[in-house]
Amino acid sequence: MGSLYSGPQLIVSVDFGTTFSAVSYDAVNPDEAAERIGLGRIRSMENWPGYRNIDGGSHMKQQVPSEDLYPMDPKFRDAADLQTRDRDSDPFDIGGLLDMIPDSDEDTDVTLFGTNVNAFNAFKWGYSVHEALSKPSTHFKRANKTLGRFKLLFDDRPTTETVRRELASTLTSLKIRKLLRNHGEIVADYLTCLLRHVKRELQRRRLYNGYQVEMVLCVLAIWSQKACRDMQVALTAAMRMADFKRLDLETDAIENLFIVSEPEAAAAHTTPLKLTKEIVQPGGDLCGSSYLDEAFRGLLRGNLKDEKHLERGQVTLDGIVENILISESEYKTKRQYDIYDRRRLPKSFYCSGLQDNHEKGFLGGCVYIRFGEMRAIFHKRLERMVGLMEQQIMGAASGDVRVDWVDTIDWVLKKGTETRLHGYASLSQGLIQPIYNHIPEGRNKGMRVGKSHYQVDYTKVIKVVDRDLRCYAIYGGEIVKKWKIDVAAASLLGSIAAYK
Repeated sequence: MGSLYSGPQLIVSVDFGTTFSAVSYDAVNPDEAAERIGLGRIRSMENWPGYRNIDGGSHMKQQVPSEDLYPMDPKFRDAADLQTRDRDSDPFDIGGLLDMIPDSDEDTDVTLFGTNVNAFNAFKWGYSVHEALSKPSTHFKRANKTLGRFKLLFDDRPTTETVRRELASTLTSLKIRKLLRNHGEIVADYLTCLLRHVKRELQRRRLYNGYQVEMVLCVLAIWSQKACRDMQVALTAAMRMADFKRLDLETDAIENLFIVSEPEAAAAHTTPLKLTKEIVQPGGDLCGSSYLDEAFRGLLRGNLKDEKHLERGQVTLDGIVENILISESEYKTKRQYDIYDRRRLPKSFYCSGLQDNHEKGFLGGCVYIRFGEMRAIFHKRLERMVGLMEQQIMGAASGDVRVDWVDTIDWVLKKGTETRLHGYASLSQGLIQPIYNHIPEGRNKGMRVGKSHYQVDYTKVIKVVDRDLRCYAIYGGEIVKKWKIDVAAASLLGSIAAYK
């Protein structure tokens, strides 16, 4: 992208995630240089349909679940306006997983699954999937197929093979029933609904009509060129279905599309700098939010497996577990639970009709999960996350590159690095220097208190401008970050994958 624009420009960044997705945007005037736009200008999309988060101030309001729910009714595409191809033309094909998702010539009697598309058997995405999964009827007749983590279908590394094969089982079922042609349609269906919402919100803010749109797509650094290309094709199909700007219908290509890796996006969020050199080969692991859910789901199923008396009518044990997982854990527990607070009592989860059993931890219609069990679920994933950071740091050390600063956005990683990464101060010749707090005087003078942390010295400059505080962090004689504090109401800085 050039530094100057010939007309009003709208930059839209799509971060399609494994568990949640987000979209950020900014309007650029013709006389502005993109390089000089600060983070305070950037906004993240909110008001996602069916938003369920309890804490209205949480940054999660800027994210939407990356999940689809397909009804077993081939007519759903007409009802949802999700035609990824013309009826008389070939489907768009992004390849991949052809050995895992075989074609089927089986003639299926679709009338077995119903022909009337209504609220029960309509296509759902995002928060509406969570709402559906919390209802017993969704799990009773299996008239729907839910898909999550389908971003991993683009990742052909051995570490994702198990997940891809699990997804392939569901995809095969959908293909047999003529609901899908390939896994690219799953992503295209999801992104179509996402972009339709984005378009409506931008139009409501009067930031769509009259603007030239530039698209930024965030991808994993470990993705292959083919994976990036497949993702681009899926986004193209979604923009066509959503009638989103900057799609050349004649060439079926996105005009002004910029693909950036997630490390580049992180660098742009942390400091106004570009990544200029890759020191260590990118790495990744399957230990994110959805794997916390998977572990907790397994724990609940194990605790409730013998409670057959709970199943009645359309209520099944699977439905009960999913309702607890979404209604109780996802929005009330997972995002606030502190695994380092040993004073915590067992956590209770409501389960209607559950009979008391002190040995199993059932009391007053609740399942009680001990602190140690909860901590183990988080800690196992935390260990793998920190392991990734260790690999990156040691890789940098082997290349004689000093790491002065580790930026961890996730609160769990912040705590994990306190207990693990300080060891590299000695192993890697001062690679990371831990800072400790000590009691300055009195009988316990010199005693270490609190947890170790890592420090980079900045010079902070605060300037009063009207009712705002303009803040600048200066390192090495250069401004590396700047932000604004609204004295009347604290402002939330948006995060975006850079458009540089």
